[in-house]
Formats: sequence, structure tokens, C-alpha cells
Amino acid sequence: MHPTPTPTITPTPTITPTPSVTPTPKPLSFAELNQLYGPCVYAPALMYHHVGPITEARKAGYGGLTVDAEEFRKQMQYLKDRGYNTVGAGDLVAYLESGTPLPAKPVIITFDDGYADFADMLSQSCASLDLNQ
Repeated sequence: MHPTPTPTITPTPTITPTPSVTPTPKPLSFAELNQLYGPCVYAPALMYHHVGPITEARKAGYGGLTVDAEEFRKQMQYLKDRGYNTVGAGDLVAYLESGTPLPAKPVIITFDDGYADFADMLSQSCASLDLNQ
């Protein structure tokens, strides 16, 4: 008796697609964005939760949400020294909807959560630095 030959499996080659080079898209300029989508502006927005004495904030459990009042004043001075001009959300809306001009280097300062101290702190810092409120 002859042994039965063991069948063999012949692998079938798998076709692997060759990747093609995809060109990196060129970022659009503000002029191109304005033409395609309407008015565009570079206006950074800085958001704060709480401004006040950091030691008190840490004791109360919200130190991670707090910027010390002196640090806030320094940050506002930094912006002023570099020619930034604070604008409100209404100013931005007026620019986008009707083309009302914005000042050079606009920056928006926002406060989240409505802590009671922000109005006093903002008024003092903005008044001392002649910033728009």
C-alpha cells in the first residue's frame, strides 16, 4: 500500500495597493477666507473663571480655576504693552454682521461662570490700564 500524499495549500498572493502621495492642502489666507465665507478676523479670546486672591481660592477648593488678581493685572499689562486692544463680543458681532471696524490687534477677555468678583477686578484692572471693558 502506498501512503496517501498530504495535500498542500498554495498561498494566493494578496494585492496591496501602492499608496499615492496626497498633496498637503495650502492654508487659505484671510483674503481667501473672506471671499469664500464672509468677514474673518484674528481675535484671540482669553477665558477666565475666577480672579482673586489665590490663597483664599485654594482654601475654598477652586484654586485651579483662579488667577491671582496681581497675575491678572500683569497679563492685561502684557497685552497692552504689545498693542492689543480689548473688544467685547458685541464688537465682534458688529464686525461680522455689518463690517463695523475693529481696532488693531483685537483681543476678547471673557469670564465664565459669573463669579461676583470679576466685575470689580475687571473694572479696576481695565481702568488702571485704560483697557476697553
